[in-house]
Amino acid sequence: MVQQQSETANYAVMKEEGIDLAGGVYFWQFNGTASAANIRRHAELHGFPAEVARKRFPSDPTAAVCLSRAVRDVCGSGHIVKKVTGTPWTQVTLTRVADGDLEFKKELKVKLVNDEPIFEEHHHFSEQIRSSFNANNGVLHGSDMTEWLVNVMKGLHGVTLKRSGGFYFLPEGPDREMFEQIIGVLRAASSHQFFSMPVVRNEDVLDAIQSGIVHEAQSVCDEISRVLEEEELGTRGLKSRSFEAQAALHKLQHYEELLGRGLDEVKHHLLKVSGKLVDVALASDRGEANPYDYA
Repeated sequence: MVQQQSETANYAVMKEEGIDLAGGVYFWQFNGTASAANIRRHAELHGFPAEVARKRFPSDPTAAVCLSRAVRDVCGSGHIVKKVTGTPWTQVTLTRVADGDLEFKKELKVKLVNDEPIFEEHHHFSEQIRSSFNANNGVLHGSDMTEWLVNVMKGLHGVTLKRSGGFYFLPEGPDREMFEQIIGVLRAASSHQFFSMPVVRNEDVLDAIQSGIVHEAQSVCDEISRVLEEEELGTRGLKSRSFEAQAALHKLQHYEELLGRGLDEVKHHLLKVSGKLVDVALASDRGEANPYDYA
């Protein structure tokens, strides 16, 4: 709470003094787990309507995720946990070395029925797995929070400043204000730490932002080009990729305004792959092969 008050005060002072802010840089550190229900409750306490809190904040992990975690928590190392292809069963196999050879022994099979674990036959791990499954219900791990926060950042037009992730930039404006509200809820509802640093507009900052947005847009181009050459896209796939390209182009144009710089080269690449998607869609309508399938 002291951290949040200090950051808020610093931000207010900088705004009051008319300092030209480009936006804010964010990173976080997870401590333990968090309760999805508790986060939604705190969201409502922070003024988010119940329906908005339900949609905006992370939902409970699925029963399948809880079961997978329970099996791995209980069985530990030395076991292979995997779905049995074409069936609802998850199989746990014990691996061990005997006389220099690796041996495999089926330990148990478990599946979900009405979101409850059902075992093929009783096993000494059964009750422990069931107990761990119940304990994992509604509990958000660091991986859940990471995936959700990255998607939130994308939705708010954030840019990754490090290619390995971990540091994110949000432009000054409504999107950043929304994220400040979100992390205010998370700070109150969990022991996770969220760090927010206002950044002043200067050439180094603009260079870092430009590097991030150009890399992100180029990654979209590269992935769409790869898919066009290596995979067969149906109507739904083409629409999805077209939406992705248009969203990247819109975001790029937004950042051109923010930076006061033209990003013509990567914009040209995006327009080019968008054109390829149109070509493939037209070819498909005519019953022709993908003109960019070089396999």
